Amino acid sequence: MDEIIKFNRQTLSSVDRWINRSDWEIPPSIFNYGLPHSIFHLIDSPLDENLTEVDMICKYLGELPKINYLEIGVSVGKTFYQVIKYAEHFHVNVDKSFSCIDIEKINPTLEKLFDDVYPNKNVISSNIDETNVNSIRLQKNNFETVWGDNQVKYYEADEFDKNIWKTMNTQYNFIFSDAFHAPHALINEYTNIKNNNLLDPEGFIYCFDDLDSYREGPMWNAVSQISNDIQSQYPQFDVTVEHLVINGWIGQHESKHNFGVIKCFPRK
Repeated sequence: MDEIIKFNRQTLSSVDRWINRSDWEIPPSIFNYGLPHSIFHLIDSPLDENLTEVDMICKYLGELPKINYLEIGVSVGKTFYQVIKYAEHFHVNVDKSFSCIDIEKINPTLEKLFDDVYPNKNVISSNIDETNVNSIRLQKNNFETVWGDNQVKYYEADEFDKNIWKTMNTQYNFIFSDAFHAPHALINEYTNIKNNNLLDPEGFIYCFDDLDSYREGPMWNAVSQISNDIQSQYPQFDVTVEHLVINGWIGQHESKHNFGVIKCFPRK
């Protein structure tokens, strides 16, 4: 883990400012990129050597023969960017792709980071069902921004809009759920992923941030429903659930997060 931690801290230090205040404020953002006012001043603060969720995600990536990563709720992109940089450095000869979905327009800082590294940027818009009253943003299009021959994808869309999930065509073997922290949202995400055949049938890891501190809580109940359904869908696989109490994206500058992990792999 020491190598992972060292590399991830170097990645963080390579970015002077993760988001400009003018981009963070409303407008144009909808939910301040998931970055509350109370911790806005901490987003760029250096992290110590204690384990973070990103460090654990990178460790888990090493268990996979390939990497097709999906992050739901990318916020300013701090986690997403670290994961990509880590995988690009330590898994050079592994097939990999990275996708994320967020209701916010891509953080201009993150967009520039990708523009500087990946060629062949392409922005695609697709019409959605305008009768969808559940859409938080009254938008008429979903936007998909693609870099580097489909290696990196940013879906700007409301995760409660079923149509955006229908445009995805990758079977993911790593999913990080970090968007709408409510039980019904977790179930909705999983239902759309399952219904659109977006889980890798050879095995996958599915992670959740900001769960309850106790396993009988409503968020954990949603995770249990998901893990039970996964077991029924893949009876030939071992399905395990882990609960970690670990630092989040602000590291030691805030309380530890309750992090859930579902692993689904063939029995050995």
